[in-house]
Amino acid sequence: MTEDTLHGAIPPELADLSNLETLGISHSEVSQIPPELANLSNLISLSITVSELSGEIPPWLGDLSGLEDLRLSETRLSGEIPPELGKLTRLRDLYLGRNQLTGGIPQEIADLPRLSTLFLRGNQLSGEIPPWLGNLSNLSRLDLIENQLSGEIPAEWGNFRIRLGTLDLSGNQLSGEIPPWLGNLSNLSRLDLSENQLSGEIPAELGNLDNLKILTLHENQLSGEIPSEVWNMLEREVEIEIYGNDFPCLTDGLRHLYVKQRANC
Repeated sequence: MTEDTLHGAIPPELADLSNLETLGISHSEVSQIPPELANLSNLISLSITVSELSGEIPPWLGDLSGLEDLRLSETRLSGEIPPELGKLTRLRDLYLGRNQLTGGIPQEIADLPRLSTLFLRGNQLSGEIPPWLGNLSNLSRLDLIENQLSGEIPAEWGNFRIRLGTLDLSGNQLSGEIPPWLGNLSNLSRLDLSENQLSGEIPAELGNLDNLKILTLHENQLSGEIPSEVWNMLEREVEIEIYGNDFPCLTDGLRHLYVKQRANC
C-alpha cells in the first residue's frame, strides 16, 4: 500500500487475514496502528514507513512472535523503544530510524539472537552505547547516526566476536579515543565515527581492516601523526575523510583523501 492510499488508522479488519505474512505501508497518512493487528500470528514482515504515524511504539508488537523484519521509519513516533521488542526472538532486521524516539537502547534488545541489522539513526536517543550490543553475534549493521549518545565506544566490544560489516556512529557526542581493537573487526567495510568529540591519535590497527572501503573520521578532535598503516589504505582505494581535526599536515581545504600518495605527516 503506497502513495496515500490510507488515511488515519490502519483498518482493524486486516486482523481477519489470519494467514497474512507481509504488511507494508509507505508514503501514506496513516497515524495509528490498531491493537487488533496483534492477532496476526503469522506475520513475518511489518513495514510502515514515511507516514504520519504518531504516539509511542505499541508494546504489543512484541507479541508478534513470528516477526523477522520490523520497519517503523520516517514517522512521528516518539517515546522510548519498548522493551517488549526483546521478545521477538526471530527478528533479523529492526529499523526504527528517523523518528522522534528518546531514552536509551533497552537491554532487552540483547535477547534477539538472530538480529542482523539495528538501524536507529536520526532519533533523540541518549545515554551511553550499551556494551551488551557486542553480544549480538549475528549483527552485521549497526547504525546509530545522529542521536545524542555520549561516553566512549564500549571497551567490552573488543572481547566479543561480532560480525559487523557496517559501524555508523556519526553525529553523536562520543568522547575518548578510537579503540585500537576496532582493527580486529575483520568484516568491516564501512566505519563512520565522524562528527563526535573523539580525541587522541588514529590507531595504526585500523590498517588491519582489509575489507574496509570507507573510513570517515572527520569533525572530531583527533591529533598527532597519521599512521603509515592508514596512509597505506589509499593503495587499496579506501575512501578516507579526516578533515576537521587537528592534523597539522592537512590544510582546512582538504576535505577528502582520494590521493594515491601520502602527505608529509
